[in-house]
Amino acid sequence: MEKNERPHAHPENIRVAKPNTKSRNRKKAILLCVWIGLAIVAMLIAAVMMFGQYKPTFTEEAPVIVTDAQGNVVEDIQRDQKHVNVLILGKDRWAFNTDVMMIASFDESTGKVCLMQIPRDTYIDIGRGNLKANSLLASYYSTAVKEGADDPMRTALEAYEKQLEEIFCITID
Repeated sequence: MEKNERPHAHPENIRVAKPNTKSRNRKKAILLCVWIGLAIVAMLIAAVMMFGQYKPTFTEEAPVIVTDAQGNVVEDIQRDQKHVNVLILGKDRWAFNTDVMMIASFDESTGKVCLMQIPRDTYIDIGRGNLKANSLLASYYSTAVKEGADDPMRTALEAYEKQLEEIFCITID
């Protein structure tokens, strides 16, 4: 055979790469295990949500205390002590925007928990214009800082709570 001449393509000279079936089967097995694990976790979460309902307990030693806008305890209001409303806020670190706003209502007599979400883009009139619900806390915080409040975050939260109480005609504990 000459120097520039190529060997003929004989079957014995051709090498065919065999697929690596072991690694391919192993990858399939790992993927299958991951999917099964995720399905089991999803079923467990669904079971807990359906059958393991959270039922808060209240004792007579810890009654609900109702306060007015100044923080003074109001004695003359009669209220169902077995029904409690809680404001849940999730805010970002930088701008004090509350992207999660919920009111949880616990009813011990029936053992039920109700949640109401306030959409973040809901416009609310606060007397000085309409603001999105998720920017109310930031607005109240800014005002508290400008007014020199001792605890601007607490002042902002109390103003936010009062605003929602007026809108929904409820008491937030």
